[in-house]
Amino acid sequence: MDENKKQTIQMPKILTRKESHRKVIEIFQGKPRGKVLDIPCGQGALTSRLRDMGFDVSCCDIDAGLFRLDGIPFKQGNLNNQLPYDDASFDYIASIAGIHRVHRFPYALSEFHRILKPGGELILSFPNYSNMERRAKFLFTGTVSKIVNAMSIHEHYTDDPDALFRQLLLFPQVYFSLLKNNFTIISMAGDKLKYRSLVLLPLWFLIKILQLVASRETKDKLCLEWTSSFTMLFGGNNLIIMARKAG
Repeated sequence: MDENKKQTIQMPKILTRKESHRKVIEIFQGKPRGKVLDIPCGQGALTSRLRDMGFDVSCCDIDAGLFRLDGIPFKQGNLNNQLPYDDASFDYIASIAGIHRVHRFPYALSEFHRILKPGGELILSFPNYSNMERRAKFLFTGTVSKIVNAMSIHEHYTDDPDALFRQLLLFPQVYFSLLKNNFTIISMAGDKLKYRSLVLLPLWFLIKILQLVASRETKDKLCLEWTSSFTMLFGGNNLIIMARKAG
């Protein structure tokens, strides 16, 4: 086989949405260099970019057969269980398109807190089931996604059934679990502006009015200031949350 062709085949493939991948890279570009855990790392596409940017990256995934990079520390790990790392090991954790694939996602967040250094940051992404397009879809179809239970996201090299699990994870669930695990949310971003959803802008104004007249208790319980934000409603297919471990 031609050597150039072989190298091309071995290049890690982006297994999440490309716009999410680009957004996460933009976030890391503004960060001081340090130790990063990429989990779940997939084939290593994010790791490859972060390494080139000067970060010291380690990788972890339930499916060891996916990983494509040489010279990068890799450990097999299941986010439903204790992770194979010591306390306070990393400055950053990048968990991209992974948390909704976990049965025990609050436990996974507690593990992230454990292995982050004090003041360390978590960059977390998961599907945005609260955007305007999906809200409208639910109104007419009774479902927000056709892939929640899909089993063929990509080819797997493990028989572990946890590798195939998906759940419909909503922002308030993640928000309150982060707070419970002593994370402070720094910011939230979408992966891209969904232009075709802008035709639903009149509904956004109605949602904002309902938010304004809601009681403080209702706003807090339902995270309305987040879930009625422009970023949540029009900011893309995936949410990207940046959170800091309490120092």
